[in-house]
Amino acid sequence: MALRRDRGGAGAEAGDGSESHRQPHHGDALLQRRLRLAAVPPAENVRHQLVANPLVNIHLQGRFDSYPKRRGVTRVKEMLEAEINVCFGHDDVFDPRYPLGTANMLQVLHMGCTCQLMGYGQIDDGLKLTHHSARTQPERLRAGGRQQRQPVILPAERLRRVRRQTPVRYSIRRGGDRRNAAGGNHAAFAAG
Repeated sequence: MALRRDRGGAGAEAGDGSESHRQPHHGDALLQRRLRLAAVPPAENVRHQLVANPLVNIHLQGRFDSYPKRRGVTRVKEMLEAEINVCFGHDDVFDPRYPLGTANMLQVLHMGCTCQLMGYGQIDDGLKLTHHSARTQPERLRAGGRQQRQPVILPAERLRRVRRQTPVRYSIRRGGDRRNAAGGNHAAFAAG
Protein backbone atom coordinates (compact mmCIF):
# COMPACT_ATOMS: atom_id res chain seq x y z
CA MET A 1 0.00 0.00 0.00
CA ALA A 2 1.40 3.33 -1.00
CA LEU A 3 0.14 6.37 0.89
CA ARG A 4 0.93 9.74 -0.65
CA ARG A 5 0.21 13.14 0.77
CA ASP A 6 -0.92 15.94 -1.54
CA ARG A 7 1.83 18.49 -2.25
CA GLY A 8 -0.15 21.28 -0.64
CA GLY A 9 -1.13 19.19 2.36
CA ALA A 10 -4.76 19.25 1.24
CA GLY A 11 -5.35 15.53 1.04
CA ALA A 12 -4.00 12.04 0.87
CA GLU A 13 -4.15 9.30 -1.71
CA ALA A 14 -3.66 5.58 -1.28
CA GLY A 15 -2.75 3.47 -4.26
CA ASP A 16 -2.07 -0.21 -4.79
CA GLY A 17 -4.57 -1.22 -2.14
CA SER A 18 -4.83 -4.82 -3.30
CA GLU A 19 -3.75 -6.25 0.06
CA SER A 20 -6.44 -4.46 2.05
CA HIS A 21 -9.08 -7.01 1.04
CA ARG A 22 -7.39 -9.65 3.18
CA GLN A 23 -6.63 -7.47 6.19
CA PRO A 24 -8.66 -7.91 9.36
CA HIS A 25 -11.23 -5.18 9.98
CA HIS A 26 -8.94 -3.31 12.39
CA GLY A 27 -6.30 -3.07 9.63
CA ASP A 28 -8.81 -1.53 7.26
CA ALA A 29 -9.95 0.90 9.96
CA LEU A 30 -6.30 1.88 10.48
CA LEU A 31 -5.90 2.58 6.75
CA GLN A 32 -9.00 4.78 6.75
CA ARG A 33 -7.66 6.63 9.80
CA ARG A 34 -4.27 7.15 8.13
CA LEU A 35 -5.94 8.55 5.03
CA ARG A 36 -7.75 11.09 7.18
CA LEU A 37 -4.75 11.99 9.37
CA ALA A 38 -2.47 12.43 6.36
CA ALA A 39 -4.50 15.51 5.47
CA VAL A 40 -3.69 17.42 8.67
CA PRO A 41 -4.25 20.33 9.10
CA PRO A 42 -7.90 19.87 8.21
CA ALA A 43 -9.28 22.03 5.44
CA GLU A 44 -12.60 22.35 3.67
CA ASN A 45 -11.22 20.93 0.43
CA VAL A 46 -9.51 17.90 1.96
CA ARG A 47 -9.49 14.97 -0.38
CA HIS A 48 -9.09 11.46 0.98
CA GLN A 49 -8.93 9.03 -1.88
CA LEU A 50 -8.15 5.51 -2.87
CA VAL A 51 -7.25 4.37 -6.38
CA ALA A 52 -8.10 0.72 -6.96
CA ASN A 53 -6.96 -1.29 -9.98
CA PRO A 54 -9.35 -4.28 -10.08
CA LEU A 55 -8.03 -6.06 -13.18
CA VAL A 56 -4.40 -5.94 -12.12
CA ASN A 57 -5.24 -6.77 -8.50
CA ILE A 58 -7.15 -9.90 -9.49
CA HIS A 59 -4.36 -10.95 -11.84
CA LEU A 60 -1.48 -10.43 -9.40
CA GLN A 61 -3.07 -11.23 -6.05
CA GLY A 62 -1.89 -14.58 -4.71
CA ARG A 63 -0.16 -15.65 -7.90
CA PHE A 64 2.49 -17.53 -5.95
CA ASP A 65 0.11 -18.96 -3.34
CA SER A 66 -0.67 -22.62 -3.14
CA TYR A 67 -4.38 -23.43 -2.94
CA PRO A 68 -6.58 -21.82 -1.80
CA LYS A 69 -5.39 -18.78 -3.79
CA ARG A 70 -6.15 -15.27 -2.61
CA ARG A 71 -7.94 -13.08 -5.13
CA GLY A 72 -9.34 -9.73 -4.24
CA VAL A 73 -9.78 -6.03 -4.73
CA THR A 74 -9.39 -3.40 -2.06
CA ARG A 75 -12.45 -2.67 0.09
CA VAL A 76 -14.28 -0.33 -2.24
CA LYS A 77 -17.68 -0.51 -0.54
CA GLU A 78 -16.26 0.13 2.93
CA MET A 79 -14.11 3.05 1.74
CA LEU A 80 -17.10 4.64 0.02
CA GLU A 81 -19.12 4.25 3.22
CA ALA A 82 -16.27 5.98 5.10
CA GLU A 83 -16.60 8.95 2.70
CA ILE A 84 -13.28 8.27 1.02
CA ASN A 85 -13.21 9.11 -2.69
CA VAL A 86 -12.65 5.82 -4.50
CA CYS A 87 -11.93 5.48 -8.18
CA PHE A 88 -10.85 2.69 -10.45
CA GLY A 89 -7.73 2.83 -12.57
CA HIS A 90 -6.04 0.77 -15.25
CA ASP A 91 -2.44 1.69 -15.93
CA ASP A 92 -1.12 -1.74 -16.89
CA VAL A 93 -1.96 -2.36 -20.52
CA PHE A 94 -0.27 -5.30 -22.21
CA ASP A 95 2.71 -5.39 -19.87
CA PRO A 96 4.15 -8.02 -17.47
CA ARG A 97 1.85 -6.97 -14.64
CA TYR A 98 -1.30 -7.38 -16.74
CA PRO A 99 -0.78 -8.82 -20.23
CA LEU A 100 -4.54 -8.89 -20.94
CA GLY A 101 -5.06 -5.12 -20.65
CA THR A 102 -7.07 -3.31 -23.31
CA ALA A 103 -7.35 0.17 -21.71
CA ASN A 104 -11.13 -0.25 -21.64
CA MET A 105 -12.40 1.28 -18.42
CA LEU A 106 -15.73 -0.54 -18.76
CA GLN A 107 -13.82 -3.80 -18.24
CA VAL A 108 -12.28 -2.31 -15.12
CA LEU A 109 -15.68 -1.19 -13.84
CA HIS A 110 -17.19 -4.61 -14.65
CA MET A 111 -14.49 -6.41 -12.63
CA GLY A 112 -14.70 -3.90 -9.77
CA CYS A 113 -18.47 -4.31 -9.56
CA THR A 114 -18.18 -8.09 -9.78
CA CYS A 115 -15.72 -8.21 -6.89
CA GLN A 116 -16.95 -5.43 -4.63
CA LEU A 117 -20.34 -3.97 -5.51
CA MET A 118 -22.88 -6.78 -5.63
CA GLY A 119 -26.39 -5.34 -5.34
CA TYR A 120 -28.18 -3.48 -8.16
CA GLY A 121 -28.06 -0.23 -6.21
CA GLN A 122 -24.35 -0.68 -5.52
CA ILE A 123 -23.67 -1.38 -9.19
CA ASP A 124 -25.49 1.80 -10.18
CA ASP A 125 -23.49 3.66 -7.53
CA GLY A 126 -20.35 2.04 -8.93
CA LEU A 127 -20.86 3.99 -12.12
CA LYS A 128 -20.16 7.12 -10.07
CA LEU A 129 -16.60 5.88 -9.67
CA THR A 130 -15.88 7.29 -13.13
CA HIS A 131 -16.88 10.72 -11.82
CA HIS A 132 -14.82 10.12 -8.67
CA SER A 133 -11.79 9.77 -10.94
CA ALA A 134 -12.20 13.35 -12.10
CA ARG A 135 -12.06 14.45 -8.44
CA THR A 136 -8.92 12.46 -7.78
CA GLN A 137 -6.55 14.92 -9.43
CA PRO A 138 -8.53 17.98 -10.53
CA GLU A 139 -5.38 20.04 -11.12
CA ARG A 140 -4.76 17.94 -14.21
CA LEU A 141 -8.11 19.00 -15.64
CA ARG A 142 -7.37 22.74 -15.56
CA ALA A 143 -7.03 24.55 -18.85
CA GLY A 144 -3.51 25.44 -19.92
CA GLY A 145 -0.26 23.72 -19.28
CA ARG A 146 0.59 20.19 -20.28
CA GLN A 147 -1.92 17.67 -19.06
CA GLN A 148 -0.56 14.31 -18.00
CA ARG A 149 -3.88 12.44 -17.88
CA GLN A 150 -7.28 13.25 -19.23
CA PRO A 151 -10.14 11.51 -17.43
CA VAL A 152 -12.98 10.63 -19.73
CA ILE A 153 -16.51 10.15 -18.44
CA LEU A 154 -17.60 6.77 -19.68
CA PRO A 155 -20.82 6.24 -21.65
CA ALA A 156 -22.13 4.02 -18.89
CA GLU A 157 -25.63 4.60 -17.70
CA ARG A 158 -26.80 1.95 -15.34
CA LEU A 159 -26.28 -1.76 -15.36
CA ARG A 160 -27.01 -2.33 -19.06
CA ARG A 161 -23.94 -0.42 -20.29
CA VAL A 162 -21.58 -2.21 -17.94
CA ARG A 163 -23.05 -5.61 -18.72
CA ARG A 164 -22.94 -5.10 -22.50
CA GLN A 165 -19.50 -3.44 -22.50
CA THR A 166 -20.65 -0.60 -24.76
CA PRO A 167 -17.87 0.29 -27.25
CA VAL A 168 -16.00 3.56 -26.79
CA ARG A 169 -17.22 6.17 -29.28
CA TYR A 170 -14.52 8.76 -28.78
CA SER A 171 -11.04 8.80 -27.41
CA ILE A 172 -9.88 12.20 -26.21
CA ARG A 173 -6.20 12.88 -26.01
CA ARG A 174 -4.29 16.00 -24.95
CA GLY A 175 -7.45 17.76 -23.86
CA GLY A 176 -9.16 18.44 -27.16
CA ASP A 177 -7.97 16.05 -29.85
CA ARG A 178 -11.26 14.20 -30.44
CA ARG A 179 -11.25 11.23 -32.75
CA ASN A 180 -13.67 8.49 -33.44
CA ALA A 181 -12.33 5.54 -31.45
CA ALA A 182 -13.10 3.12 -34.28
CA GLY A 183 -11.20 5.17 -36.86
CA GLY A 184 -8.62 6.95 -34.72
CA ASN A 185 -4.95 6.10 -34.74
CA HIS A 186 -4.56 5.78 -30.99
CA ALA A 187 -6.02 3.41 -28.42
CA ALA A 188 -9.42 4.25 -27.03
CA PHE A 189 -8.55 4.98 -23.42
CA ALA A 190 -10.47 6.43 -20.55
CA ALA A 191 -8.04 7.33 -17.80
CA GLY A 192 -9.30 7.08 -14.31
